[in-house]
Amino acid sequence: MSNEMHENVGETDAIEPVAKRFKSSIISQHVGSTEFQKIFSNHWHGSKPVKTDRIEIMTEPYRICKISDVLAENTFISKIKDELKDVESCRKNMDLYQFEQTKDLANVKSESIVQLYRTFESDLTDWMRNNTKIDLSGKISISSARYSDTDYLLCHDDNMGDRRIAFILYLSENWTAQDGGSLDIFDTDENGQPNCIVRSLIPEYNSLIFFEVSDKSYHQVSEVVSTDKVRISINGWFHGPLLESEIQHRPEITYKYFKPDETEVDLLSYISKIYLYTTIVKKIQRTIEKDSFIYLPNFLLENMYEKLCDDVKNENIKWEKTTPADVQNYEIANEDTLPTVLKNFYNIFKSIHIFHLLKQYTELDLVPEADHMKPRMKIELQRWSRGCYMLINDKEVIQPYSKKDAETENNENHKTDEIDRSLKAELKDGSSIAGKIEDTSNESKSAKNDDQPNFSTKHDINTTIDEEILIVDKETATQDRIVVKNPHGKTQNSIGSKSSKGKEKLPISRTASSANCTKPVRKASMSVAFHQSDSTDTEDYSSNPPSDPESDTSQSDNEEKDNRPGTLDVLLQFHTENATDDTTIDYIDPKQKDGALIHIPPQDNHLCLVYRTADTCRCNEYVNHYCKGYFYTLVCSYYE
Repeated sequence: MSNEMHENVGETDAIEPVAKRFKSSIISQHVGSTEFQKIFSNHWHGSKPVKTDRIEIMTEPYRICKISDVLAENTFISKIKDELKDVESCRKNMDLYQFEQTKDLANVKSESIVQLYRTFESDLTDWMRNNTKIDLSGKISISSARYSDTDYLLCHDDNMGDRRIAFILYLSENWTAQDGGSLDIFDTDENGQPNCIVRSLIPEYNSLIFFEVSDKSYHQVSEVVSTDKVRISINGWFHGPLLESEIQHRPEITYKYFKPDETEVDLLSYISKIYLYTTIVKKIQRTIEKDSFIYLPNFLLENMYEKLCDDVKNENIKWEKTTPADVQNYEIANEDTLPTVLKNFYNIFKSIHIFHLLKQYTELDLVPEADHMKPRMKIELQRWSRGCYMLINDKEVIQPYSKKDAETENNENHKTDEIDRSLKAELKDGSSIAGKIEDTSNESKSAKNDDQPNFSTKHDINTTIDEEILIVDKETATQDRIVVKNPHGKTQNSIGSKSSKGKEKLPISRTASSANCTKPVRKASMSVAFHQSDSTDTEDYSSNPPSDPESDTSQSDNEEKDNRPGTLDVLLQFHTENATDDTTIDYIDPKQKDGALIHIPPQDNHLCLVYRTADTCRCNEYVNHYCKGYFYTLVCSYYE
């Protein structure tokens, strides 16, 4: 269709409704004028961008309209803001968002809010129906949101149920780009997944932004960085008949898996000797069996760790951005560009020696002692900075080893022959790498008692080794409730504790709780549950809501879940001085109401081992603007 035809279609569509004026006096008269509606209709239906003092229409990556000075009187806006202070609200806090929200304004009886609600329900609904030609039912959802310092709402599409048009009415004066809180618009890739931010709209006082909800209407509220301003808005949806979704099937996430590499590795060149002694290995194993995780301080030799800290900042490393934006946003190092020391260290996690050591730590079947045993691992070096996150993703399922895995594995520099005979001999007679190193070290320490390491003053430990390991484990890794199944199928429960930096973490869950709804509400901590009865809970922002935690499952289903293979995660962090205390790595069961299992705080040179079942997700807290630089995490996942 030509542009001329678009012009004609737009003008024809606008003729009938333009003669009607708003019944309500609170909407500016220019919004209902014939000329204004013609401009809107012409450019909206013709997909032609336009920008004037009173209207702006954007057509890429999807149609968005901004109407300026939408309400007629500033005094009315002031009354709305005053009345909102008395409306019941609660903090909403989870991986996807952090802000304060009121209950649905349909049930609020204050004069100005009632008038605003009725205007949206009648006059504005009619205007939208007549000018956008989108079929609307007359039902609306409307609430108010307040975003203060560090608050955000990450990438989502609003595409749920019968929502047809999303809208935001901005009420904050003198808002600037430097305050954050912009409405960021995402484009989509060839698979229909959100990719990059292509436009950022600054909240303009007394402006109304709206767009048609679709499978591609991805957007976010960027983090508010002002310490003294609050971003206030009224937002919601115009509803209509349900439409068939045209969402594209998302491709499965593919990973590069590695089989144990047979290259000889001198673990003593990297790992603190204490963690290779047989007695310590056994104590680690007992702790993991009991708690399903452990935190090992000063795991690497100090000089080696310092070299790695220098290498990880090397400017020659190529970093690649992760996608899709509604799941994750951080960077992964291209391993081919890693400097020598870091590359050698990176590769030891692929070695049969590490597989064997981890088997000793966990008693998992991580060594191929028979032909049918095919342990494998995946690895990535992550770079984190302000604005990064990894959301709860219950679509990630641990898959058993398959022929497809074998075909896609990267076998570069990997031998395809049998494991070295000497290693097989060790496995057969039950000796361990830890024991082998212990024997070597004992040759030069005849004056020492058994295989006890010589603690330096750096450890400052006067207790037994057993006490030292368990105390570090309990004080350093933050727990709300440990219910991760261990490798032997037992469930362990433990009371909550505080992080090493002293800030108590509350449970993170996609499911609601009424414990944190107050009137009025004050800004809460970084992890707060939210009100179950709200009309705009998690599922209001995501087209892929979590499964219903209350759904019935049979005993056979539960047994089948228990038999699914698990994963051993191995985590090591660098330059955590640049991270904030709340930048934790979290293990979540998204199907449970109280889904937070473990919070791992940022700590340098601490190796964390976590055994998780297939229905447990690892996610990373959003990195806020108080992070002043890069920090890094080496993440390895091992499979039996």
